[in-house]
Amino acid sequence: MEKQKNIGNPYKKIDITEDIDLQNIIKKYKIKPETNSDTSFWHVGHECFKFKSKIKDLFFLRGNFERSLENQLFKQASNAGMETIFSTKIKIKNNKILLDNKKIDSEIIIGADGADSIVTKYCFPNEKIKIIEGYGQSYTDLNIPVGETHVFFEQNIMPGGYVYTGRTQTLGTIVIGGRNRPDIKYFNKIKKSNFKINKFIGKRRGTEIWGKGIISNIKKRVYGNMILVGDAARVADPLFLYGVRPALISGDYAVKTIIEHLENGKNLEQYDTLLKNKLIQDYYLSKVARNTLEKTNQKDIEFIIKNLDYIDKTIGLDGISEKPKDVIKTIMLLFVKSPYSTTKLGYKVIQSLFEAL
Repeated sequence: MEKQKNIGNPYKKIDITEDIDLQNIIKKYKIKPETNSDTSFWHVGHECFKFKSKIKDLFFLRGNFERSLENQLFKQASNAGMETIFSTKIKIKNNKILLDNKKIDSEIIIGADGADSIVTKYCFPNEKIKIIEGYGQSYTDLNIPVGETHVFFEQNIMPGGYVYTGRTQTLGTIVIGGRNRPDIKYFNKIKKSNFKINKFIGKRRGTEIWGKGIISNIKKRVYGNMILVGDAARVADPLFLYGVRPALISGDYAVKTIIEHLENGKNLEQYDTLLKNKLIQDYYLSKVARNTLEKTNQKDIEFIIKNLDYIDKTIGLDGISEKPKDVIKTIMLLFVKSPYSTTKLGYKVIQSLFEAL
C-alpha cells in the first residue's frame, strides 16, 4: 500500500551511501548504482583533506523515473507477484490495517513508510525523537568530476550542519543538513560565502529537494506482527542522513526473518537480533558523531580535518570507528600533537557518548 500516487521519492536527487555489506544484496536484488567512487574531499575553512578509501561510495538515482533505485526494486517485486495499491489512506487499529476504514487481514505488517511512519507511531507512541533535516538542490550537472564527493563544514553559518555534494553523468546534488531547519536562506548564505560551492554550481538553477533523519530512543523494531524497515526503523545514519544502505540491509533482514517465520515458525523478534549485530551499532556510533558535531565549533573541525591525513597515513581511517584500539591510538596521536585541542575535543566526545546511551 503506497500513500503516494506513484512509486519513487518525490524529489529527483542522488543518494550516496557506503558499499559496506551491500555487495551481496546488490547482486541478489540486481540493483544497479549509477556510478561508484573511492575519493572524497573534506573541507573546512582553508583546510581540505583528500581521502582515498578502500570502501567505495555508491551513487543511486532517486525519484519517479526509469533508473531510480525505487523503480528498480518495484519492477522486480511486481514481476514476482506483488500487488500495489496507490494513493491509500491507512489507519492501524488492534494490529490490523484499515484501508479506507475496511479491515485487511495481514499475518505480517511491514512498516517501510519513512521517517514520518504511521506504523512506527502506532508501535511506539511514546517515542522520543530529534529531527535532522536536509535541504538541497539538484542540477543537470555540476562543475565537479563524475563520482566525486565533497563535504563542507560551515559551523559559523550553520552549527552542527554540513554541505554534501555529488554528481553522476546525468545529475548533480548539493544538500545541506542539520538541526537548524536548513532551507533556501541557509543554502544561499553558504553558497555566497563559500567560493568553492559557488564555483560548483555556477549560474545553474536547481530543483529543490527536502529530507529528514530521525534520532530515536526506540530499542526494538518488532512489535507483535509488525516489522519496521529503513527510515521507519530509525536506522538511517543520523550524521549525514545516509538512508540507502540501512534501508537495503534492514529490508534484506526483514525478508530473511519473514521467510523463516512463515516456513519454520521462527519468532519475528530474530529481526531485532540481526539489526543489533549490524546496523544498530553503526546507528549508535553515528549518534555519537552527530552529538559531537553539534557541540563543536569551526576551530574544532579545522583541527580534525587538518590532522586526518596524518591519522590516515599512521593508522588508516577505513573502519577506524569499529576498532576501539585504533580510536585510542588516534586520541593519543592527536594528544601528542596538540594536548589542549585534543583534551577539549575529547571532553565533547565523552559527553556525546553518554547522551547517545
